Amino acid sequence: MKNVMNIKENIKRILKEELLTESVSLPIKLSGSYQAPKGDGDALHSFDRRKSDHFGGYMLTGGPIPSNFSSKVKLDQGKGINQVLVELAKKGIKPDVKSISIRVNSDYTVEWEAVIDESTDGKAYVGVASRGSAGGGADSRAQGQLSGLKSKNPKFCNWTPVLDLNISKPIKIRQYFLKYTMCNPKELPNDIKVGGSSSSGGASSSKEKEFKSWGPGEYKIKGDEQWTYKLTKDKEWEAKLNNGSYISLKSALSDSNYEMALGFLKLAKKL
Repeated sequence: MKNVMNIKENIKRILKEELLTESVSLPIKLSGSYQAPKGDGDALHSFDRRKSDHFGGYMLTGGPIPSNFSSKVKLDQGKGINQVLVELAKKGIKPDVKSISIRVNSDYTVEWEAVIDESTDGKAYVGVASRGSAGGGADSRAQGQLSGLKSKNPKFCNWTPVLDLNISKPIKIRQYFLKYTMCNPKELPNDIKVGGSSSSGGASSSKEKEFKSWGPGEYKIKGDEQWTYKLTKDKEWEAKLNNGSYISLKSALSDSNYEMALGFLKLAKKL
């Protein structure tokens, strides 16, 4: 009984910490900065991260940032642009990247800012991709990367330019930033690998099967007066506080906490 109570209290704490985000204040401003090694032009225009050593500003994918870069990279809100776009989409908001601004300084520091708001064209922009080049011939090399970016990501649609960064100091950089939607609006970028190949989205699929025989509807757990749970017709769990709105547990919780929640929900009884 003590273990059951510990599980209940733990998951209630998790729910309060991770689900009490129903009210979203828009627009959202994100910003960050990073320091590239002086003279390393490739690192200077690694606005997200480069393949060789994962150095970069992490402005799109966000954290976690490798510890050896932590003193050089700062995310003022702790998240990258694409992280926030997907979080908003999961909450039923159609997000859009209204603007991205970047300042590249002579000391090889880079500062960036992005504004995210609700979409006004009916499309949910769930990610930004960037391709570019530095040094001689940067313009043609950067432009030549765009067709490959689109062809290698067939599940992304509505490619729309957000920023064409074209600077000559401290070195020549040409960098394109394009936002995109999912061709299938029911999918999200974290459900597939970049490049379009499939990936298993979310944890605990085997544990979910244990609930397939349960009927859709609202559920309560004895002794828990704050939270009501709902199993949808698609057999996905949602939760709400009293007088609140339902939020998907699978979308709002981390994989490990979602797994814990499924174990906790075995105690639930249908209303």
